Amino acid sequence: MEASSRGPTAALLILVALGLSACGSGSTAGSERPTAKVVRIPGTDRKQIVLSPIGAERIGIRTGRVRSVLVRSVHGRRHAETVVPYSAIIYAPSGETFTYTSPARLRYVQRRIVVDRIIGNRVFLRSGPPAGTVIVTVGEPELLGILEGVVQET
Repeated sequence: MEASSRGPTAALLILVALGLSACGSGSTAGSERPTAKVVRIPGTDRKQIVLSPIGAERIGIRTGRVRSVLVRSVHGRRHAETVVPYSAIIYAPSGETFTYTSPARLRYVQRRIVVDRIIGNRVFLRSGPPAGTVIVTVGEPELLGILEGVVQET
């Protein structure tokens, strides 16, 4: 199937793949080449993406933390809600939403989230990673391209 018949998501992933694959050309810091590997997480059916430092730099990965904010209910009671920036979420073609957590430096794991509501740049979660979890806020489409095999593992 051609990329044009897959819609804008496939086209974006192909452009991202071309950009990352071009990272190996030209000069790099020292002789290091950008690399990306997808490895299975032991004991699960989940995978994690492992990037080299220069690969993460070339993609422009940025991270933040899931926050907990106090919100006042209509009855005047205050309760904590989990919030992520809008830039941290990805929509799957199926309509599901997810983000990428970073359990360790240069390691990224896709995590399904359920959105309760969006107010401006803040996404209030019904379910997802707990407050304090490190999440990717810039670079998610590139990580999706690596996970889906659009970008060749090196």
